[in-house]
Amino acid sequence: MKKNIFYRCILGCLLILCAISCTDDKEQKRTTLVAIRPTLGTAGTEITLYGEGFHSVAAENIITLYGETAAVTEVNPNEYIKFIAPENPLGSFPVMLTINGKTYTGSKFTYRDLNNKIKVSTLCGGTQGTAVGDKFGTKFINVHGLAWIEKGKTMAVTDRGNSSIYSVDVKGNSSFLITGKTLEGKHPWRMTAHDGMLYIACKASGSLFRYNLSTKETTEFWKGPGNVQDVKFDKTGNLYILCREAGIFRAEAGNLNTPKSWVNFQEEEGCNQIHAMEFDPEGNLIVSSNDRGQFFMVTPNKEITCIAGSEKGDSDGTPGNPRSAKFNQVYGFVIDSEGTIYTVDGNDGNTGSAQKIKRITRGKNGYADGTVITLVGTSGGAIADGSVDKAVFGNPYDILLDEANRTLYVSDRTNYAIRKIEY
Repeated sequence: MKKNIFYRCILGCLLILCAISCTDDKEQKRTTLVAIRPTLGTAGTEITLYGEGFHSVAAENIITLYGETAAVTEVNPNEYIKFIAPENPLGSFPVMLTINGKTYTGSKFTYRDLNNKIKVSTLCGGTQGTAVGDKFGTKFINVHGLAWIEKGKTMAVTDRGNSSIYSVDVKGNSSFLITGKTLEGKHPWRMTAHDGMLYIACKASGSLFRYNLSTKETTEFWKGPGNVQDVKFDKTGNLYILCREAGIFRAEAGNLNTPKSWVNFQEEEGCNQIHAMEFDPEGNLIVSSNDRGQFFMVTPNKEITCIAGSEKGDSDGTPGNPRSAKFNQVYGFVIDSEGTIYTVDGNDGNTGSAQKIKRITRGKNGYADGTVITLVGTSGGAIADGSVDKAVFGNPYDILLDEANRTLYVSDRTNYAIRKIEY
């Protein structure tokens, strides 16, 4: 009898172990790796591994690249894992995920020196004047703001010098959208396209104009307190207008004609001038201040934080501390789908000083431990195309991103041109 009980206990334990093993096998079978994003970068880049069946405890998901273990920062068991790329040599290596002793192989992540891959060319312009045509026939006087009309295909370009708005395609062919006396003396600045309309911030007139892309009609949409320099819409269609000294005005979607003061940087931050704004992927409004050489983040509930820059100057600062960086003249900037900021850093009237394109990447804790690096540019001057070591800009003002094709477009003011950066 005792022997039967003993054997039954043994059998029961074996059945339990078998059940656990089967459960583990089922858990393993449910683990699938779909994709990673981004697919290239450098050590310190935050990577998202998409899939399902991940372990709910971050430490139980062991991720390695080329034998080096990555730090896992976040896990959603049925959607993704986020981790930081460890130090490795340049090259492409598969992402290896180990859970409960079983290893899965994902897509490759490519380590590369971004600076060595950068190629700069002139999209159009290079000669002072007012003319449209192909890339060689296009002429600008004081090229300023850039905005997509059709993303990756056609952009709108403001020229402060001749009060015109150009349409320029990605091959450099141009035509006029607005010319003549419509915006004469009003100094068109930055723009944005929304619901078939091109909204144009006009600094000198302190107003917002609207150009109907279908009917070609231009109307003054809103008169502000002065120095209107940027305009943007958030994902829900609310309108934001940047006035350099007065701050940011906001109008609710469906009632765009009545913008009201939203954030006053002079009162909140003692900041006398702000210059450009863009939304990050989480819906925070990032704002640049030229006179302070800083970038601020404004949350939807209007909390303001300085995320980069300390004072006027030219320094990338310390990796992991974007507040230690120094910017000279930050005007336009753009933000990609991962929150990376690409910004111009120029210098009015001094083409012999640094004229650069810089990048602010987010770290483990977002912008708080991000890193600022110079992508391209040294001392400014006449147009020089080519590699990162050869390219020269002359007071870059605004920047536009074609994320799908890894291309940046920059308005080069003192060279009367639009430059193209492939990276």
